Amino acid sequence: MKSFFTQFAKGSIAYISRVTKIVVALSVLHNIDAAAVSNYEEGRIFCAKESLQIQMENGTYVPVPIDYLDPKKGTTEIYAWFARPYQSDKPTFILFTGGPGQSSHLLSVPKFHVYRNLGWNLLLFDQKGVACSRPKTEVLFNSTDYYSSENVARDAEEIRKYFNIPVLSVYGASYGTATATIYASLFPTVVKAVILGGDDVHWT
Repeated sequence: MKSFFTQFAKGSIAYISRVTKIVVALSVLHNIDAAAVSNYEEGRIFCAKESLQIQMENGTYVPVPIDYLDPKKGTTEIYAWFARPYQSDKPTFILFTGGPGQSSHLLSVPKFHVYRNLGWNLLLFDQKGVACSRPKTEVLFNSTDYYSSENVARDAEEIRKYFNIPVLSVYGASYGTATATIYASLFPTVVKAVILGGDDVHWT
């Protein structure tokens, strides 16, 4: 596992991050209603309006660095949630959503219920700038420096450490295949398996 992902992704991490950095930012901005941007709301307030949905999720806000290269910039919050209460004795897989900029709540995880029913912990999260993970300020929300594929992967690792999950499996859907691959290459010792699903996958 470690050898494969090291060889496959080591040279591509920086490239993928550079290419998708602006794409992620533009996608996030494009998918947010113009009125919502002009009357900006941080993630906690933005998602409080969807209280029923959020109450159904076993979620929390995880602090992560705004900039992994400059810790002095402080932290922001990433919303992460489980499809059911976390059970430490069960295997876990984390889902990297597509887009870029897709909300994890839009999935309502119906096609992943099979994993939950088999006893897996299903962990999802909103990427930086998306839905419940919108930062406190609109300036930060609009900054292209705030977004990158590598940041998504590093945020996922902060989430894993926050929940004290020793090892997990990784699922990447669409654009999430890039961030899932980056995650597995950066943190191979905590990855048990990787599943990559492209756009041509038809769920039944």
